[in-house]
This record gives sequence, structure tokens and C-alpha cells, in this order.
Amino acid sequence: MSDPVNLSFGFGNATLDVNALVRWFKEAPVRTVAYRFLKLFNDHGVKNTQIQRLIPEVTLEKVTDPMAMLPALTNDVLDRTAKLFGIERAWLDGVDLRMCRCRAAYQCPQEFFDELAALSRPHVWHPVRAFCVDPKFDRKSGKRQPLVLVFAEKIADWDDGGELVRFRPLTEEWLWDYPKSRLQLKAMLRAAHDHCGISVVPIHVVDEKTLRELAEGQVVPPSVRHEHDVSLEDYILTPEESAVSKEADELDAVRSWMASMKIEEMARQVGDAAMKPVNAEQDGLGAERQETET
Repeated sequence: MSDPVNLSFGFGNATLDVNALVRWFKEAPVRTVAYRFLKLFNDHGVKNTQIQRLIPEVTLEKVTDPMAMLPALTNDVLDRTAKLFGIERAWLDGVDLRMCRCRAAYQCPQEFFDELAALSRPHVWHPVRAFCVDPKFDRKSGKRQPLVLVFAEKIADWDDGGELVRFRPLTEEWLWDYPKSRLQLKAMLRAAHDHCGISVVPIHVVDEKTLRELAEGQVVPPSVRHEHDVSLEDYILTPEESAVSKEADELDAVRSWMASMKIEEMARQVGDAAMKPVNAEQDGLGAERQETET
């Protein structure tokens, strides 16, 4: 077989190497897999040098160059990585933009409590978190006020006392300005507060693009500031329960929603299950947790 012809064209002082351009396009899908693999760990706060502690096949010399890392990205490694972070394998393969499977709880609060029940125990700090653009909700403001709920779950402990946390967003936007959406949200959070030990739901501020991508399951929640002046529990507690209670005049309507959708019953089931002893094989992580903790 003869050597391939090297084609290049000059444009003033610049030269276009056609063969290199063709190779780049052919390698692009494969590069995407390596890029997304590294990005997934980095977005979860895992440095490249720490990856081998979770995935032993991806050693230090391989993470220096994404193309050199490719032989280590076997089907088994990609499967284990997707399972570790609870993301879709198709995203890791570079064939889908959606990282997380669709989870929607609007008009189906059981989905919220199923996800809550599936979290490993003991819970990470703040297992339910809210993301929004403007943290000061006001149902009477007349403006659109979307937010996204995200579940957080510890999957490993680091030697320095830190935690590795994975995230599961509800892939939908809750609208504070829409009564049905707001009342169901408040009802779920009040029931989770009363029966599931979810006492604080911190609010994190992101830009509109990130919020939209979170609602579509396309990104990992970023490490952004927590708005300490306000949390979602402020909107579900009475003035007697909280000195910073907000929209307390709506709590009777919230209780009505809890009763009409049997939300409190769903929450009690989660709370009762949480009282039972759990071991590594039963808590939904199994061998993957044991591997990361050894």
C-alpha cells in the first residue's frame, strides 16, 4: 500500500493541513468520551490525580493525555463510572446531551419521595438542595421564579475528611409564581421536614443557562455559594416554628394539598424505612461503595 498523500494549502502566512484536519474530525467522537470522562470527575470535585483511587485502571500516566487514556476506558470502566455517579452511559459515550435520566415529580409527588428513599444513609449534609436565579421568592411579585431541586448523596469519604457526593436532579423547573407548582413543592418539603428529617433545604444561586441545563439533566450542579439569608424551609414553617417564616398565610392551603395528594403518607413511609438498619449491600451502592472506601 502506498503512503497517503499529504495535502496542504497555503493561505497567506497560514497553511491548512487537510490530513490533520480529517484525522481531527475522525478522532473527535473518541476525544469526546475521554473529555467527558475527565470532566465528570472534575465536576464532582475529583482531581485527575485522585481518579485512580476510584477507578484503578486510570493511572496517573494516563490522565496526562486524554488520547493516552483511551485504552483504559473499557466498556467495564465506563459502565462502573456511569454507575458510580448515577449518570446515563449514553452521555459518557458522547451520543446524548442528557446526563441524568428524566425524573419529574410535578403532579407525581411519589417520585420525589422515591428518590429521597433511594438516598444512601446516613445522609450527606443537606440531601435536598434548591437552585435558582433569584433566591428571594415572593408569590405576589408577578415575575417568573423558577427553581430546580437536586438530591445529594455521599458515595465515598476522602482521607482528609471530605466527602465525594453525587447528584440527582429532578429534571423539571418548579415555578414559584404558579400556585399549583408552588403548593405541591411546599407540601412535599413540609412533609419531608416533619417525617424524613429534611430540616434544611439550602438555596444556591446560578445563572439562567445553568438552571436550564440542570432542569434538562445536562450538567452537574456547580459549586456555587449558598444564599445563607434564606432557605426553602422558611416558606413551610409557621411564625411559631421559625422567626424568619415567610408566606405563612398560605400554610393552610399547603396542608390541604398534603391531605388531597396523600403526601404525608408518602413521607411517613420514607421516614419509617429510614429507621431500619442498613448495610452496604442493601443501601443501593453495594460493592461500588465498598470498593471506593477501601
